[in-house]
Amino acid sequence: MRVVIIRHAEVDLKLFPSGEHLESPLINEVPLKSSFDTKTNMPLWFWNLTGRLQWFINCRRQPQVRRQTRKRAKEFVELIRNDDMDIAVVTHGFYMHTLLQEMKKVGFKMTGDSANFKNGEYAIAEK
Repeated sequence: MRVVIIRHAEVDLKLFPSGEHLESPLINEVPLKSSFDTKTNMPLWFWNLTGRLQWFINCRRQPQVRRQTRKRAKEFVELIRNDDMDIAVVTHGFYMHTLLQEMKKVGFKMTGDSANFKNGEYAIAEK
């Protein structure tokens, strides 16, 4: 089984021009909320950093915490794990890292460096 995980970049239309593909809420990006309420304008990098830190420590202010994201990734891996078909998964970068970690835990082997994905880049996992 070969799985290609692609960081979302409107590539789904290029990959599936006929429109034939399956969608699953299990592979949506991790939602992000501001880390606290303020009327002061803060830079986007600040909100991303503090929101993701809250996600990492399972702070309930975030709509989904790390524990929930990992559970969702595990559910998706279980769906594809015992299938013998090659598949392509299009997802977002932050969730992609969690998904790859869960795939490694059940024996998928990764090809290439998955540390810093840019839009349209991909990782290959084989079982």
